[in-house]
Amino acid sequence: MIAAYVSSLNECNFCVNIHSAVANELMKDNGVTVSCTINDVETVQISPRMKALISIAGKVQKSGRSVSENDILHARENGASDNDIHDTVFISASFCFFNRYVDGLHTLPMRTEKDYIEPARALLKFGYKYPNFIAQYFMKRTFAKSQRRN
Repeated sequence: MIAAYVSSLNECNFCVNIHSAVANELMKDNGVTVSCTINDVETVQISPRMKALISIAGKVQKSGRSVSENDILHARENGASDNDIHDTVFISASFCFFNRYVDGLHTLPMRTEKDYIEPARALLKFGYKYPNFIAQYFMKRTFAKSQRRN
């Protein structure tokens, strides 16, 4: 969910779609929670802990220095552990990098949401180590299309 949220702030549609699909596979709610989180984090029906972590993620996306002691305290007061906070900051910062990586490769969004299901399941099963997840699923398709245009 954090990867999808930060990717939406970075306007990286491919990463929003793939990580929304991963979250959907885990939550089995047809994308309601992720969509609501991305579109209106203030009123989405997620736990106060997750809201506090999403708030930290949004601040990290702008600048790591935007996260205040009050943000950390608020997250802890709502049940977040130090590991939760660490992982949120790490994921948020990493996705600022990953979004630029994916966009720099001109990775095109897939045609339909259903096209993300198989890669989302592979990502859940193997992680990013599946022989180069991005290359396996997306670079070949992206660069093949750009070659046809040239």
